[in-house]
Amino acid sequence: MVLVDSSVWFAYFDIEDHQHKQASDFFSTNQDVIIMPYSVANELATVFAYSHSKELADEFVQTAINNQQIKIVDNSFPKEALYFLSFNTKMSFTDYSLACLAKNNGYQLITFDKQLEKFFKKVV
Repeated sequence: MVLVDSSVWFAYFDIEDHQHKQASDFFSTNQDVIIMPYSVANELATVFAYSHSKELADEFVQTAINNQQIKIVDNSFPKEALYFLSFNTKMSFTDYSLACLAKNNGYQLITFDKQLEKFFKKVV
């Protein structure tokens, strides 16, 4: 199973993003179950609705709901909050949540976010 960060999803749905081809290549070749935390779905639907269009947000949400390869999981705030509080790195709560979820469940973390990637390699 792979946990896909919002940076990859964003690049996939935004055809003008400079990493769109990388994201498209990943999704077209990936055979694993894709873990999508609720926080990532929430973050992306909001960003797409406000920075692009409601139509793009709808397309993303429909993909998340209808694609059988995607497994949406609830976040565990108490566990992720403790993880967040245990480090001094300035990073978003969502990124800490992804690192916590991936580490605790043995998921491969797929991200274009260099800070998250570096942090995750350090803690795994």
